[in-house]
Amino acid sequence: MKTFAVWLWLGVLLFALSEAEYREAEAEKFHTDIAGYTSAIRTDPNNPKLYFERANVYAGAGDNAKAIADFTTAIILDPAYAKAYFNRANSYRNLGDDLEAIVNYSEAIKIDPNYAAAYFNRANSYAMLAEYQKALDDFTAAIKFDPRNTKAYINRGNIYAETDEHKKARDDYSAAINIDPNLAQAYNNRGYSYAESGDNAKAIADYGEAIRLDPYLVKAYNNRGSSYTDMREYAKAISDFSAAIAIEPGYINAYINRGYSYYELGDYQNAADDLTAAINLDKNSAELYDLRAQAYAGLGKNKSAAEDLTKAIRINPNFARAYFNRANVYADQNRYENAIYDYTEAIRINPNYTDAYARRGYLMFKRGDYNRAVKDAYTACALGDCELNTLIKRSNRSK
Repeated sequence: MKTFAVWLWLGVLLFALSEAEYREAEAEKFHTDIAGYTSAIRTDPNNPKLYFERANVYAGAGDNAKAIADFTTAIILDPAYAKAYFNRANSYRNLGDDLEAIVNYSEAIKIDPNYAAAYFNRANSYAMLAEYQKALDDFTAAIKFDPRNTKAYINRGNIYAETDEHKKARDDYSAAINIDPNLAQAYNNRGYSYAESGDNAKAIADYGEAIRLDPYLVKAYNNRGSSYTDMREYAKAISDFSAAIAIEPGYINAYINRGYSYYELGDYQNAADDLTAAINLDKNSAELYDLRAQAYAGLGKNKSAAEDLTKAIRINPNFARAYFNRANVYADQNRYENAIYDYTEAIRINPNYTDAYARRGYLMFKRGDYNRAVKDAYTACALGDCELNTLIKRSNRSK
């Protein structure tokens, strides 16, 4: 149950105060700036820079629609205004329109082929659209024109990690660290790449450095906890997940991962409690109900487990594992017809569900339905689990 997180650094980072503080600090200046630029535009209506500057004020205040309108006017007045295309692209990105952003970044690059920031931001838009090769090409161009752009190295590394090219990913994270040894996020992401490559010892070392540099980097605690979980060092994992929760009480992944660690230690009550906390943060997750059901089953609370699995199936009717787990609960309650029905549903959804064939076949065997039991045993064996097949053969020899 690993939940790693790799952050993408955005090309435009807007650091804003809370809404109330922003109004108190900036409202008067905002209106003064808008009024001033508007007055200047009336006097000089063909000056593209005035529209450009007023657009920047609108963008800074979060009014991207008005910003786009003014950037557009600036471009009409000066079609070679690369920065106006660039900033209009940023406003489109802020509105979630990466396609239109790419069009505008491309125009800026046509005007200025060495525009490193435009390559960088266009790469981020391509990445958001999962056009990874185009994103890689643009991050590479951004690095060519701005070799000390650590964010470009980190983001290119993220694309490599996303596409399972972890050696290249680590090389990029290391390049960023060589430029700036205090980049906690680069250590965190390199740690993720080591973990994905199976080297949890190096991953833990990198997560530790990320935490040293930024003691509030919640994902580094979660990621280190996940590596400890892989190494079955559950007490250390729980400590890290608890630290993540202390920093960010609404961090759902840490509750899920800590719950898993408790489950592996046989502490089913704490596992159920953590999964309940996760469900309170996301009541529409079939996966969470399925996981809590397993903790309830460990506590012997089969009724609660069955209820959770029914909720999971209601949310996702094609959730094969929930049918399988509910079948196990029914089997423990000797409700064999219900169990066989659920195993059959799991197989319908996933025809290669080895355990479902084996469990269904075993129930058939217990009930004396040998023909169907043999058929399920044969299928399970063909899929890699021959235990039931062996059991039936031994039973036949002993008769």
